[in-house]
Amino acid sequence: MKGNRQGSLSRSITPPQRAKLQNNLTCFYFAILKVSLSKSLSRLFDKLTGAARHPSFYLFAVVLLLVLVLILILIVLLILLTVLIVLILIAVFHDKPPC
Repeated sequence: MKGNRQGSLSRSITPPQRAKLQNNLTCFYFAILKVSLSKSLSRLFDKLTGAARHPSFYLFAVVLLLVLVLILILIVLLILLTVLIVLILIAVFHDKPPC
């Protein structure tokens, strides 16, 4: 079993061997993913509970909520203004005969 210039083996891998390698590799990737998710999620919730106990967190949450409500109100007003302009344009140009 001599290696060629590219460093790979001279004989090819059979389909059953390829399937076994793929299965092992997939199990390995899922194990890494499982461990990384468990560590990151535990750290995330630790940070959230620590921040939730701090008094400035509540002020930040209220300010963020007010900003989001104001943005929503502005979006609704812009939509209503657009509808009003379209209705005015329809009323103005509806009665005029085409040129």
